[in-house]
Amino acid sequence: MFFVCRFSGFVIFVVNSFDVNHHQMKAINFTNNLASDERWLVADLSNTTCKFALTTPHRILATRRLATAELSVESLNTIIEGWSMQRVIIASVVPKATQLITRFFKKKKVPLL
Repeated sequence: MFFVCRFSGFVIFVVNSFDVNHHQMKAINFTNNLASDERWLVADLSNTTCKFALTTPHRILATRRLATAELSVESLNTIIEGWSMQRVIIASVVPKATQLITRFFKKKKVPLL
């Protein structure tokens, strides 16, 4: 599950965790050029599961999951099929998965945060 909210010009999102004390939290300042209909792909890459959410600055539009061991260019194409996004936000504890997703979206010319 992903939680996304806006607070004083910052977007704060908390990425899924089973224990409240272990949530990963990030605050990002998007006050410059933030369109309310802009879509982001938010990705949480953990050791067992990769979770993806298509969001706007105000709400979650859709979510998808994939076993981390199955992450590949082909599976990423399937995950984002039918989704359009202007930014990608990644929270990861898996360096190889981070590298794969970074290369994937750089080739598609979608900015990463």
